[in-house]
Amino acid sequence: VDPSGFHVATTSDATLPASDGSTIIDVSMADDVPSIVGTITDADGAPVGGANVSLVEFGFGTTTAPDGRFAFGGQLPEGTFTLAVDPSNVRPDLRGVDVPVTVVAGTTVDASVQLTRTATIDVTVTAGGAPASADVSVWSALEFGGVVGRGTVGPDGTVSVAVPGDGQYLLQIDSTTPGYASEFYPSTVLRAAATRFSITGEQHLTVAVSLEREAIISGIVTMPDGTPGDSTQVAAQIAASTDVIPELATCNLARNTDPAGTYRVGCLHPSADWIIKGFGNGQADNGYYRNSQSAFNATRFAVNPGQVINGINLRLAPKSPAPTLIGLSQSYFVSGTTTRGVRVYGTNFPRDFHALSIETSTQGVGPAPRITITDVLSPTEAIATVKVDPGAIGPVPIVRDCFVLTSIGGFVEKFNCFTSGDAATTVGSISGRVTDHRGRAVRGTTVRFTSTDGSVVRSVVTAADGTYIGTGLPPLLYTVQFDGTDTLNGQWWKGVTTEARSTPVTVTAGRTQRNVSAQLTRRGLITATAASPNAVSTFDSAFDLIGTGFSAITGGFRVTVKTGFAEPVLDAQSVSDTRLHIATAFFPPGGVHDVVIEWNGSNGTKQQITCVQCLKVYGNFFINSASGTVIAGATTTVHVEGDGFMDLTAVTVGGAGITVDSWTVNGVGSLDVTITAAADATADPD
Repeated sequence: VDPSGFHVATTSDATLPASDGSTIIDVSMADDVPSIVGTITDADGAPVGGANVSLVEFGFGTTTAPDGRFAFGGQLPEGTFTLAVDPSNVRPDLRGVDVPVTVVAGTTVDASVQLTRTATIDVTVTAGGAPASADVSVWSALEFGGVVGRGTVGPDGTVSVAVPGDGQYLLQIDSTTPGYASEFYPSTVLRAAATRFSITGEQHLTVAVSLEREAIISGIVTMPDGTPGDSTQVAAQIAASTDVIPELATCNLARNTDPAGTYRVGCLHPSADWIIKGFGNGQADNGYYRNSQSAFNATRFAVNPGQVINGINLRLAPKSPAPTLIGLSQSYFVSGTTTRGVRVYGTNFPRDFHALSIETSTQGVGPAPRITITDVLSPTEAIATVKVDPGAIGPVPIVRDCFVLTSIGGFVEKFNCFTSGDAATTVGSISGRVTDHRGRAVRGTTVRFTSTDGSVVRSVVTAADGTYIGTGLPPLLYTVQFDGTDTLNGQWWKGVTTEARSTPVTVTAGRTQRNVSAQLTRRGLITATAASPNAVSTFDSAFDLIGTGFSAITGGFRVTVKTGFAEPVLDAQSVSDTRLHIATAFFPPGGVHDVVIEWNGSNGTKQQITCVQCLKVYGNFFINSASGTVIAGATTTVHVEGDGFMDLTAVTVGGAGITVDSWTVNGVGSLDVTITAAADATADPD
């Protein structure tokens, strides 16, 4: 294929290599009739070779020849297309351009392009009055603009950075001169405060930058047990950036002579206030100086040029459990309203409400409500304001997922927290009381209301006297689920263990459905000790697993037998507290196996136990062939090919006049048997 596009792709004749392995292939390529041809030249009319040229609509392109020529061969369809010329890889001083090209059938279009020079920003960088070394970046000044040009300052302290087109731009100077800080021009840390430059045509802008001396903050970081922490897990952040890493990176100036746990964060620009954050790295909570859990309450440091602040010691807190969200006290909100004082229930909330945030997904129809935490009352309860923007919300409830985020660890937990509904809908309620097996109130258990489409419309938490009321429920048919505790089983109303068997509750507009109550039973501790019968063959149709607590979740078990190379899933059904009946639909090889039991707990999380080596299976092993010659009186190893030898625990070899000395399983299909024979013979499957 000729990449220039001027010739037709050709395949050579078949040729055999010479005796020395070399060969010569001559190919004659016929001229093509290109649809588009052209020459790319620079602003002075000189050809530009190696520039990228592409047809945007077709997604393919080529590069110009040394004389600047290019072509697109073959018959393109008629129409007007975009020819994109990008010379940046060979001539960064030239601007790329997109030009329209109209293709007419049977003709060749000349799409030659003369490029113009790029605008440039000429930057001179000094530090302490002397030329400084730095990397210079040109940013698009758009709100979400990125870096559009880069350059490295030369020994004389100057660099010229090309600007791709007309528009507004700003500069970032990353200092590589020791002792000086990076900045946006002029002398600011925040990109939003940088000077905007308006560039048009072939404009050349000159900018002089004088870098500020860096400030340094240092100290010791220790883990919860007092041992030295990882100093590389400490960073400085701009105080105004809350929990967002600033665009000007700080630097770690740790020395080899530092005591363990010493951190020294430098490259801090004096135009900003800084906060110090230690990252727990999975062993402890993230924490700001003075044990703040969020950037909002962290201690600020205003630094001067060249200042060194020592003794800022960080003691990280023990790792907190991952936060979870149970639900909100009000789960039904009218579009276009703001509801304050909404209770948020969960576990392991951080004490600083600035460190806890809840976001909602945008899945479904209508706006996504905003949940703003305004106070944390305890690790299990917070106060929030919920706002729902006006939007198109129909009469059918829309489930929203909530995501819990914390600055102490950044963990995210997802939960169907509430629904939005039509403002014209009149809602109803469900109330009741939850008690244990002795009739005592159960506090803090979650009650969920699920609509017929499987969506959790609402969830509430029982009060100290075990009562609850689920308000704001649209008129629908619901199943009511009661979560269990560490000692009590969860259930659906009325006392059933599966949703399919639960009794539905009809909510009527403006009415409260009362006495939807639950008495939770004691949770059984599920164990497994052995299979009965303990030894089965692969053709057996069933076996029983012996243990305790199996009837706690009837029919909700998933049983897997680990065979070493496959894990077939079996049908299981509890028949009593002490027996789980397993219907086999697997064909494992022989051996002793583990049995893994999985089930969904009352709170919806997956539970698992393993019965170690509690099942012994006698396999059926097939021998296809054996190889080897047996010499009378000599010890001979015979190689046997077959199937199902993995995990084989015993071998019996029968035959006239032979003695089995030893055996080795090499794999599922390979077995070596060492024998002594009374007479010469050729080994065979018998």
